[in-house]
Amino acid sequence: GGVRVGGAGWALAERPAPGAGAAAAARAAAAFPVPGAPPSAFAVVSLGAHQFKVSPGDQITTEKLPGALPRDVVRLPEVLLVGTRSETLVGRPAVAGAEVLAEVEEQVLGEKVLSFKKRRRKNSRRLRGHRQELTLLRVLEISGLEGALEAAEEVS
Repeated sequence: GGVRVGGAGWALAERPAPGAGAAAAARAAAAFPVPGAPPSAFAVVSLGAHQFKVSPGDQITTEKLPGALPRDVVRLPEVLLVGTRSETLVGRPAVAGAEVLAEVEEQVLGEKVLSFKKRRRKNSRRLRGHRQELTLLRVLEISGLEGALEAAEEVS
């Protein structure tokens, strides 16, 4: 099982050993679809205050996940909707048993946002810059889709 590292609806699934980059790259390459092909599955995940529609191979940019390092695999258990080309399942509020695995690609700083305040005729100006800390995630797989669809069929 994963060890809960941070809040905001994510947990660390696995942390590769140093020098295990080739295995992680092979797993990520296997997860990426053929360019131009439609995705086999998709999900809407909630991460912090944001929601993302993701498919295997997608890259998402979210606020910094504290404690996550590059090449870590994180589990996003708060899946609000999951589906394939033929079926879609909407959770109330989340789909039971479904989760998304994503690999942390890097921790970056966003573009600089300038906050400028001026009080006219008072020779008073303030210029402050801010760069938001961000985490780039690459979606590896959407798991629990079959179990969630079977559970939904049993209920209805």
